[in-house]
Amino acid sequence: MKDGQFREDLFFRVHVFPVRVPPLRERTEDLEDLIADLQESREIGRSRIEFDESATSALRAYSWPGNVRELANLIERLAIVSPNKLVRAQDLPAPYGAPSASAGSLPERAPGVKLDLKAHLSSIERELIQQALEQADGTVAHAAKLLNLQRTTLVEKLRKHRL
Repeated sequence: MKDGQFREDLFFRVHVFPVRVPPLRERTEDLEDLIADLQESREIGRSRIEFDESATSALRAYSWPGNVRELANLIERLAIVSPNKLVRAQDLPAPYGAPSASAGSLPERAPGVKLDLKAHLSSIERELIQQALEQADGTVAHAAKLLNLQRTTLVEKLRKHRL
């Protein structure tokens, strides 16, 4: 309020009965219920994902710095990348899953080959767009929703990747 970030009159309206909601890392016992609620709140017709015990244990062990929003993003990502699949700990993207033997090290590469982050990220983006388009049966608007993008942004990316 002092910095002008929050209106004082609004603060006193919403501060009638303060409720403390602990961060997700302090209530991992709610993880399964939150995952179920997040999947139900998504659009009908999207694929559901299920977690085996190893994946659930890995998610419980994670610290969740992004809280429930981070969990929602992970669920959305898994629904796009692994639709209608039983997700195991090794299927979870880093940093959520079980650590692999090569965790923290760079993949081996041929001598003289440059590391090109921009090209690598571009190929990942292209792959995710293709998967979303397949899942959306080629409907750009639906694929954009799956990717959590504006339709116009997806159209620009389709042009960029010549898809």
